[in-house]
Amino acid sequence: MLKLYDSTKNPNSRKIHALANEIGVTLNVVPVDLMAGEGQRPEYLKINPNGKIPALVDGQHCVWESNAILAYLSSQYGNHIFIPLDAKTRSHMDQWLFWQSSHLQPAIGKIAMERIYKKRYHLGEFDEISLNLGLQELDRFAGVLNGTLADRPYVIGSTLTLADFAIAGSFASRQEANISLEKWEYLGRWLTSIENRPAWRKTL
Repeated sequence: MLKLYDSTKNPNSRKIHALANEIGVTLNVVPVDLMAGEGQRPEYLKINPNGKIPALVDGQHCVWESNAILAYLSSQYGNHIFIPLDAKTRSHMDQWLFWQSSHLQPAIGKIAMERIYKKRYHLGEFDEISLNLGLQELDRFAGVLNGTLADRPYVIGSTLTLADFAIAGSFASRQEANISLEKWEYLGRWLTSIENRPAWRKTL
């Protein structure tokens, strides 16, 4: 039984659910309320010592970090679908996965923290400096992605890969965070195509 320790409002998990829908596997969701301290319970720290979500448990095997979970599901249950077999093409997918977790997600995370989570979870006062920093970073990195997508339907070319799932997941909270994609035509076109996939729409 595949167990996904998760929260219904966790944008990092939508890409995992979308991939699971694509490859036809069932994820049994185990809710984890981080605000109630459930992530720091000893039994959960054995699953993810970082105390964060999501985390996947497959029998005795545990995987944390959302992009690692994507790779595991695709490899273990999807016959490596969405993972290029060619080493050079795979390296392009990997660089975008690292880019998403190192650059895009932190930028959007700053915006979401100031516009969504601080108010929702009473996490402190609004910080305009942090918000502006996130907006500047998003402008920089979304511009990179937009330019890349100008001549291709997917992030690394003509084939859908895990990079598309990971990057689309970063934008899952964009409407609530009041992030407009209007200035990035190709990014917007690509994201619409990903979110219109039946597997993704099931995650709404």
